Amino acid sequence: MPIPLGSDRVLFVYPDRKVVNRIGASLSDNFGKTWDAASQLAVYESAVGTESGARGKRSQQELWDDMKAWRFGHLRGVLLPNGEVLVVFYAGDDAYLDVRWARIFVY
Repeated sequence: MPIPLGSDRVLFVYPDRKVVNRIGASLSDNFGKTWDAASQLAVYESAVGTESGARGKRSQQELWDDMKAWRFGHLRGVLLPNGEVLVVFYAGDDAYLDVRWARIFVY
């Protein structure tokens, strides 16, 4: 989810199920043309293991089935009046999921 920060700055929060099993955040200073790899942030890291369907090509039906088993995701973010970004998402394990949040200070 891209979150405009003002001027040409954008913070992008995203689920990464294929490489590191986390929710990440990356900053762009040119409205998404390029992203600063050095400033990437781990917002949440799952210790449960590889997500369903994360390691291979999947049919559309398999992807729908995978989504029922994912242990984190559905990110939403908003720029707060003080300049911080509030990110809300679900996360958990095979027994339960709950709503979590993170506040990100972008400088």
